[in-house]
Amino acid sequence: MMKQYLDEVVNMAVEEVLSSIAQEPVPISPIFDAHIAGMAEYIADRYAVERPAWIEGMPRFLPEPVFFGGRRSHQHMLVSTNDAMRRRNLFCGEITLQAFKSKGAAK
Repeated sequence: MMKQYLDEVVNMAVEEVLSSIAQEPVPISPIFDAHIAGMAEYIADRYAVERPAWIEGMPRFLPEPVFFGGRRSHQHMLVSTNDAMRRRNLFCGEITLQAFKSKGAAK
């Protein structure tokens, strides 16, 4: 589900991406909800726009850490995960955010 979202967003114009994060998505699952909020925060910061208010609400934060990848990758995920995901206890590294680095963002 997250991959589908990322595939769609990567192909959008910047204005469409910013419009898409303004609207609060329907909660689906704790990990997806934290991930989508982290993505919205990351995108807003990347394009130097105001963060959408919905990213601060529950259930957008995980009570316990969740690591993508195997146990051996935990240390790498701790180091490479950005602040938007880290503060949600979601340690996914940079993989899910690579696409936005080439979209000409401000940061």
